[in-house]
Amino acid sequence: MKNILTGLILICGFANGYSQNKELSKYYADPMIIDSSWIMIPIYYKPHIALKQEELWEGHYANILFYNCKTDSIKMLFKGDTYIKPLPYEWVPNYSIHNKLYSNKWIFYFVKVSDYNNNGRLDTNDPYTLYVSDKNGNELRPVTQPNENAMSIDIFDKQGFALIKIQPDTNGNKKFGNREWTDFYYIRLDLNSLKLEKKIDIK
Repeated sequence: MKNILTGLILICGFANGYSQNKELSKYYADPMIIDSSWIMIPIYYKPHIALKQEELWEGHYANILFYNCKTDSIKMLFKGDTYIKPLPYEWVPNYSIHNKLYSNKWIFYFVKVSDYNNNGRLDTNDPYTLYVSDKNGNELRPVTQPNENAMSIDIFDKQGFALIKIQPDTNGNKKFGNREWTDFYYIRLDLNSLKLEKKIDIK
């Protein structure tokens, strides 16, 4: 495992994307145990302290490495670097329902995938898209639309569904700031089919 991780550090190099003129180094966070075979190892951006415009990257994942300790093999969740909201620090089955990002079958990720407001970088005004994979990092796919901001997810395993809190771009200004935080709705997600169902909205 040590040789694999050392090699991956060299491969990762510096981040590309929306800060092509700035150098962003990366480092590994603590491993999270998924099951008897799989371990997740988040990879963080670490911006230079002087790059004020890049401070928003601090604390977010650039990618997630899945390591199989039985086969001594690795794979990356995303093909390239992206902007992932951190998962709960420890993989604890009884984690608070309002914080956990996994079900019996799936792991959920809040990811900024595009410069939605076309200002040249990913920042707080760009929406999160909710992604999902299985417990081994396979079958990665988006769940929500890229023009809406996925804010949270509450998972109800026994009932077989989750509720996703969505913030729409109501006024079409391509900004998801504090001004619109009170404008949202919930939508139901079937945890078996991963299909979005009926909206829950008072309007």
